[in-house]
Amino acid sequence: MYSIKINFLAALIFIGTAFFSGCGKDEAPNGSPASTTVEKVVFTEGFYNLEKGPNDLSWRWMGDAGSVKLKNFRKDSVLKFVAEVPMRYFPTPPSITITLNGQKLEQFTATPGRIEKIYNISAAQLGGADYADLKISTDKTFVPKEVEKNSTDPRKLGVQLDDLAWDSK
Repeated sequence: MYSIKINFLAALIFIGTAFFSGCGKDEAPNGSPASTTVEKVVFTEGFYNLEKGPNDLSWRWMGDAGSVKLKNFRKDSVLKFVAEVPMRYFPTPPSITITLNGQKLEQFTATPGRIEKIYNISAAQLGGADYADLKISTDKTFVPKEVEKNSTDPRKLGVQLDDLAWDSK
């Protein structure tokens, strides 16, 4: 009888912990991956699954355009964009455009190596919705199996996104 009460009490604690650990979290926006908690950054369209390499490095490929939902903190925020473009596959460097809620933040020509950009975003630029719409696009893509003889990868790739950090100031 004593062990049944302890097991019952342990089960109640486990269920209560699982239930209350989710309190205070909002639902994710429509079109987001299966998630019941609010994410600061939600990849919605145009991006492939997260890939992992050695030393815990990870990245996410994008085709010619990708859409991301950014949690609206309703105050000034900072967006950090870190990416790479495999320049060897293009005769001329690609152009990359980044827009937020339909307003162009920047259009730039990709450079060899790591591309790091920091954008200071005002609360006004975020608008009134719960999530701001970030769009990233490039004017050039490649298909690995068409440019590398040992590749079987049929995806259309443009930008390798290494990090997209989003925080309030």
